Amino acid sequence: MSCTCCVDLPQGQESAGIVTSTGTNPPIYTTLKGMGLVNTAFKPEDLLKLRNVNLGIGHTRYSTTGISELQNCQPFVVDTLHGKIAVAHNGELVNASALRKKVMRHGVGLSTSSDSEIITQLLALTPPMEELDTPDWVARIKNLMSETPTSYSLLVMYKDVIYAVRDPYGNRPLSIGRLVPISRLHSSGAGEADTEGWVVSSESCSFQSIGAKYYREVQPGEIVQISKNGLKSLSVVPRPEGDPPAFCIFEYVYFARPDSIFEGKFTMFTIVFMF
Repeated sequence: MSCTCCVDLPQGQESAGIVTSTGTNPPIYTTLKGMGLVNTAFKPEDLLKLRNVNLGIGHTRYSTTGISELQNCQPFVVDTLHGKIAVAHNGELVNASALRKKVMRHGVGLSTSSDSEIITQLLALTPPMEELDTPDWVARIKNLMSETPTSYSLLVMYKDVIYAVRDPYGNRPLSIGRLVPISRLHSSGAGEADTEGWVVSSESCSFQSIGAKYYREVQPGEIVQISKNGLKSLSVVPRPEGDPPAFCIFEYVYFARPDSIFEGKFTMFTIVFMF
């Protein structure tokens, strides 16, 4: 089974990036980044470098924090005590300034003005609940979630595994799709037995163009693991008691295509109801 993931943001027209992994031990990572739309950021000969890989994450950028330049292009890749990780982030951290200072107090320098790099460096730091010699990425992700409440949808790639993460308030969308045979793409009876791989995207409308079917949304606070063994929900980090979910209304009226699914409904129907 292949394991392919992408973050596809229709509003992201500033830059595009892809990081792939062979999934071997040790894995070989390949990074492609460029300014502009996807079709101008990557040349056909560049994409040939992505052959023979088993998994990858991608990102198209619409800047909310950090200026529009190549060094702020995602995904970010860093070396950790246990190997490289790659991170793609959609959202804007509400306490980015405080977290930037915290990372720097650990002696970690930051090379960009993007809050997404802060997330990557926080994941690279060993959290208090983790043994030093144990790369417990779920513990690291939970530690990140305890440090910042919102807003983020994340893909974290480590060796042969990808973690899909959504903040406890569900502020930014994140959907899961199944790669299926073309002959089964429009079949209502296609089950999980037909699954050839998994994809993750900010919008479900991107699935059909790559031969995938919508499966479900990542729930607020959920950590989902995707590997050669399939899809597995590992944990759900709750919101503080009494706090309601806080899905961004601008996803409906400004960012999303009408055929995307948010909160279990097509956005076109939600927009009609709102107005």
